[in-house]
Amino acid sequence: MKYLTVFFFLFCLSTIKSQETSTLFNRSNLSLFNPSFTGIDGSLASLSTRSQWSGVEDAPRVNSFIYHFHKKKKVNLGIVIQNDKVFIENKTYLVFNYNYNLKLSEDRILYLGLKAGGYYNDININEVSDKRIFNTYNPALKPVESYINPVFGLGFNYVAPNYFLGIGMPNLFKNKRYKDSSEFKSTASDYSYFHFTLGSSIKLNESIKINPLINYFSIPDDKNIFSANIDLSFDDKYFIGPVLSNRNDLGLFLLLKLNSNFDLGYGYEFTSNAISEVIKNPTHELLLKIKFNKKIPKDSENVIENNDE
Repeated sequence: MKYLTVFFFLFCLSTIKSQETSTLFNRSNLSLFNPSFTGIDGSLASLSTRSQWSGVEDAPRVNSFIYHFHKKKKVNLGIVIQNDKVFIENKTYLVFNYNYNLKLSEDRILYLGLKAGGYYNDININEVSDKRIFNTYNPALKPVESYINPVFGLGFNYVAPNYFLGIGMPNLFKNKRYKDSSEFKSTASDYSYFHFTLGSSIKLNESIKINPLINYFSIPDDKNIFSANIDLSFDDKYFIGPVLSNRNDLGLFLLLKLNSNFDLGYGYEFTSNAISEVIKNPTHELLLKIKFNKKIPKDSENVIENNDE
């Protein structure tokens, strides 16, 4: 029981599998996972914050900033800045997205995206020392130190009148997190994985639509992650719906389009899996999106943002 708290968090850090954190507002944040979603709904800035296990010290906190520039001919450019903090790790991403659109027909477009950048993982080992019960030397902590790793990813997105399909690989590189030593061999790594997404928009009447979205993360050496958003939109101004996943998470989100330029959203999530017996605190998520185009370019109109402008 000496190092129960420390070992618990180190175990979590070594087994965490999603390097770009899942969000309740998946439809608004798809360029986090796949660069081919960059700019297809116009120029915008998006801020989101996700607080997991609210009220628990050192629990995961994620803040994301997305900026999509104005379209230049057939190219959309974007930038993503994300900070992901949990326990002693404080990881900051800086990534640039490039997205080329290839018009296949009057109403069908193929987007081809690339992303490049890197991240710095600041690991404050002193926080572990401060929380240890005893000061006995622990060889498992020797290889744990801050590091910088590159990011290079790619993806494509096919957009048709009533649906879209995207496949992306957020990072092609697999890098070890910690250095091996004579006393300790680390298996923890930042790895590559595939992200699949399928979305649609079904018009029920003049005012109401149902907008299903499926996300699938194909993760090596671990359980793949599947999530589904099913939201109802009213007059393309109010969006509400549940988020389900195979991790036994259940969420609910509400998104308001305040006018043609501002979106404001709130999401609430809780878990029913084994960890809920220890941590019952929910997850809160906020989204603010500012659009700089009053009207989406005609060749970019699609079902991703459910706009009829």
